[in-house]
Amino acid sequence: MLERLGKFCFSKKKPFLFYLTLIFPILIASFYSFIQYKKMIHFEQLFSTTCKKGKMAIIRKQKKESFIQRHKNANPYFLDEYIESITFSKPEIEELNKIIQHPALFDKKGIEARLDFLTKGANRLKFMEEAIRSNNTIKETEEKQRHPVQMDDEDVKKFLTMIEDIDSEGTPCHPQFIITDFRLETKQTPLKTNIFEIEMQFLKREFE
Repeated sequence: MLERLGKFCFSKKKPFLFYLTLIFPILIASFYSFIQYKKMIHFEQLFSTTCKKGKMAIIRKQKKESFIQRHKNANPYFLDEYIESITFSKPEIEELNKIIQHPALFDKKGIEARLDFLTKGANRLKFMEEAIRSNNTIKETEEKQRHPVQMDDEDVKKFLTMIEDIDSEGTPCHPQFIITDFRLETKQTPLKTNIFEIEMQFLKREFE
């Protein structure tokens, strides 16, 4: 039987079957190799993705630990000592002091009132605590500004930089601040220069 099949396949009258018999094992081997190659690529991609996820998880954990460490045991009086003590609009104060000393100025009431507003506490930030939530690791306090204050553009930049912890160099360890409401309105000073009136609320987080 096998002898007849061999003669039939290798007969000169059947060259197609002859070449098919030769090529078929190669095709099977190639197909098998292709399947194995695709599996290998899939496993490599899966391994790469797993490694990336692992690295990202480690990076996130390190960032979280670094963040908590930076805000841990923060100065509980940071708002009082470093925020509510700021005097804003210093260039305007200097200019008003020069004007009020000028001998040609007869009506000083408007200038004096403006200087009093800028220098005697009415234009300083004051916050009140509205709600406090805490657990074993974190204390959250909602802080609301008592009244609007006026700042020039440089004051706004420096204040937001400090609150948002953009540049922490030279700044003592302080709580995390998350601004929840921020209102800004442009006003005009007696010197006819623009100034910004600010009113805001934020969430203060202290980590233990």
